[in-house]
Amino acid sequence: MATSLNIAFGSNVVAGNLISVEIRIGARDRTLTVTDTLTNTYAQSVASAYSTGGGTQSYIYYAANIAGGANTVTVAISGANARMGAIIREISGLGLGQDLGMEWR
Repeated sequence: MATSLNIAFGSNVVAGNLISVEIRIGARDRTLTVTDTLTNTYAQSVASAYSTGGGTQSYIYYAANIAGGANTVTVAISGANARMGAIIREISGLGLGQDLGMEWR
């Protein structure tokens, strides 16, 4: 049963960029914490409704204006969970203070 997941970037991240963390868990109403080795600050952008058909709930977290260097992202979940997956992305070209305008559909 996974309670945390560590994902390393394959190369150094660039200072000032944005990291997006997309998470899917096989449980409902859990508390997630996202951190990384560069101590960037993550905020939750989106949480979907629990899917009874698929038995999953999805979240998106992001850190803007990140510190640069070698980086590993950790996703921790409250309680036991049999299924958890995450995708990390580094995004460049977003200006500081821009509204991300994320919406779950």
